[in-house]
Amino acid sequence: MASYRILFPLLLSSSSIVLSLCLLKTKAKEYRHFACLTAKYNCPGVPAQLSVLLANINAFYAHTTSSNSQTASERFSASNFGREKFIKLLDNLYIAIRIDLSKYRTVFPASQPERLIDLKSTVDLLTSITFFRLKVGLSVQELSSPPRTGQILRECIEACIHATYQCLCENVHDLYGKSLQATNTESGNTEFASDNMNSGAGQSLIGESDQMDGMRSPTYWHRLITLVVSVLEDDRKHYAPVLNQFPHEINLGDMSAEMIWKCLSDDLANGLAQHTITAKYYFNNTEEDILDSLSKVNKLRDSSKSTGQNKVVLKSGMNKIKSSDYMNLCFRVKWFYNTYIATLARFKNSIPDYPRWFEGLVLIWLAENDEVSANYLRNAYDRDKQDGFQCSSEHVLYSNSVVDVFTQLNQCFDVIRKLECPDKQVEGQFFHRFSLTVEKVLLAYADRVLADFSTYKTDQRVACILVNNTQQLRVQLEKVYENMARESLESNTRDRLSALQGRLNEVVDKLAIQLTDQFEAGVRSHARECGKLLQKCRPSNGSDNTTGRGVSKEDEANECLQPLMDHFESILSILANVCDKTVLKRILKQLWRITMCNLEKLVVLPAVTDQKQLATGLLLSSNTSAKLIGGAQSLLSHVGSQVVQGKILSVS
Repeated sequence: MASYRILFPLLLSSSSIVLSLCLLKTKAKEYRHFACLTAKYNCPGVPAQLSVLLANINAFYAHTTSSNSQTASERFSASNFGREKFIKLLDNLYIAIRIDLSKYRTVFPASQPERLIDLKSTVDLLTSITFFRLKVGLSVQELSSPPRTGQILRECIEACIHATYQCLCENVHDLYGKSLQATNTESGNTEFASDNMNSGAGQSLIGESDQMDGMRSPTYWHRLITLVVSVLEDDRKHYAPVLNQFPHEINLGDMSAEMIWKCLSDDLANGLAQHTITAKYYFNNTEEDILDSLSKVNKLRDSSKSTGQNKVVLKSGMNKIKSSDYMNLCFRVKWFYNTYIATLARFKNSIPDYPRWFEGLVLIWLAENDEVSANYLRNAYDRDKQDGFQCSSEHVLYSNSVVDVFTQLNQCFDVIRKLECPDKQVEGQFFHRFSLTVEKVLLAYADRVLADFSTYKTDQRVACILVNNTQQLRVQLEKVYENMARESLESNTRDRLSALQGRLNEVVDKLAIQLTDQFEAGVRSHARECGKLLQKCRPSNGSDNTTGRGVSKEDEANECLQPLMDHFESILSILANVCDKTVLKRILKQLWRITMCNLEKLVVLPAVTDQKQLATGLLLSSNTSAKLIGGAQSLLSHVGSQVVQGKILSVS
C-alpha cells in the first residue's frame, strides 16, 4: 500500500510529461505547417487554413491552468521552436495582409465567390495575428497598445476606397467603355437624361471634350458617377457581408458612400465653379467677342514662343456644349445624393451643398429660357393669328396661343420643381429668376394683343377672344403663383408677381374700353330715340303715379327705354357667346358708363342753342330725368344679369 502511494504520483507525472511532449510535438508540427503555408498565402483556401492553425496556436498559449500561472507571453518565450523566426514570419504575413486588404477589390474580385471566401478568411487571419500580438508575442515585440483588428481593417478599407476613387478619376472613359461592353443590356441606361430638358434652353456654352481649357466636361462627371455607383453597389452586395465583421466599427456600405461622396463633392464643387465662370463669360459675350479674345490670347502665346498645343486647348473651348447638360448633371447628382448619401446618419439632418454648386448654372439656364420662351411665344401667337384665333376647345373661350405659352412656362417650372432643391434659399433664387421669365413673356403677349386689337375690334368674335386670352393670362398666372407656394416665396418675388397681375388687369381694362368704344355710336343713336319717345310723354295732372292715359310712369319709362333694350340685347347676346364672364362684366361696366354719359348729354342735359326751345319748355323736368336715369340703370342691370345667368337667347 505504501508503494502504491509512492508510485501513483510518479505515474501521473510521467503521463503529464508524455502528454506535454505530444502537445509540443503537435505544436511543432503546426508551426512547420503554418510556415509552409505562408509561402502560398495567396492561393485559394490557404487563408482559411492559416487562420485555423494560428487560432489553435493562440489557444494553446492563451489557455491557463491552476497548475500553471505563467502568462501566454511567458509560455511562448519559454518555448524553443524558433520563436524569433515565427514572429518575423507573422510580421511579414501581417504586412502582406494589410497590403492585400488595402486593395481588396483587385485581390479579391467580387466576380469570384471563392475569393470572397478567402477575403473572409483573411480577415479572420488578421484577427488571429492581432490576438497573437496582443496576448502571446507582446513582450517580444514590445507593443504597448497594439491596434484592434477593427481599426486595422478600417484603415485598409479607407486606403482601398481612396485608391479606387483615384483610379476611377484617372481612367473614367476606359473603365466606362469596358463596363458598357460587359453589360450590353444596360447600355440604354448608362447615361442619365431628364425628359424635362426638351423644353429647356439649348444654347451652347463651352467645349464638349473631356478637357476644356483644363476643365472636365459634364459627360466626364456623368460617367464618373455611373462608375462610382457600380463600386458602391459592389460594396453593399458583395463585400459588406464579408467585411462587416465588426459592426460597431465598420459598416462598409455607409463608409464607402461617405468617403466617395467627400472626394466626389470636393472635385465636383471645384469643377463646377470653373464651369460657372466660363459659362457666364460665354453667355454674356457674343461669339464675335469670344473669337476676338481667343485670337488675342493666341497671338500673345505666339509672341512668347509657346507651343501650338496651347492654341488647341483654347480653341477646344469653342466646341459647343448645351447648357441643358448642366441641368441633366444636376438631376444626376441629386439622384445620387438621395439614393446613397441622404440616408447616412451624418447627412440626415443637414442641408446638402450640391444645390449651391449648380446655382449659377441653373440661373444661366433660366436666363436662356427668356429667349426660348419669347421665341415660343412669337411662333405660337403667329400660328394662332394665321388660324384666326380659334378656341382651343369647345369648352373654353380662349385660343391655342395661351395654352402653348403656358405649356412652355409650366415645363420650365416643372424642371425647377423636380429639382426638389433642399436649400430653400437657393430655390428662392430659382423661383425669382423664373418670375422674371414669366413677366417678360406675359407682358410681351399683352403687347402683341394691344398692337393687333385695333385691327380685330370690329370682328366681335376675334376681339372678344383676344380679351379672353389676356384675362386667361391672369388666371393661369394665378395657378402658377399657387404652384410656387406663394406664402413661402421671397417678398421680392411675391411683389413682382402681384405687380404683374395688376399690369395684366390694366391691359384687360384697356381692351374692354376699346371693345366697347365701337358700340358708342349705336348707344348714342338709340339714346336719341329714347329722348324722342320721352318728349311724347305727357306730364301727369295729379300727384298719383299715372299719366292722363292711365299708364304708369314706370311703364312709360320702360317704353321709352325699349330702343336701348333692343339694342343691348342684340349686342350682349352675341358677346355672351364669346366672352368670358369676367370679361363680360367689364364690358357691361363700360357700357353702363357710355350709356349714362350719352343719356346725360343727349336727353337729360342736351346742348340747347335754340332759345325757342327753352321758351317752349322742351327740356325735361327733374322728375322725368330722374325716372329716365333710374330706368337706364335698371335696364343695364337687368340685361347684364340676364346675360351672366345665361337667360338671353338661352346662353349658358
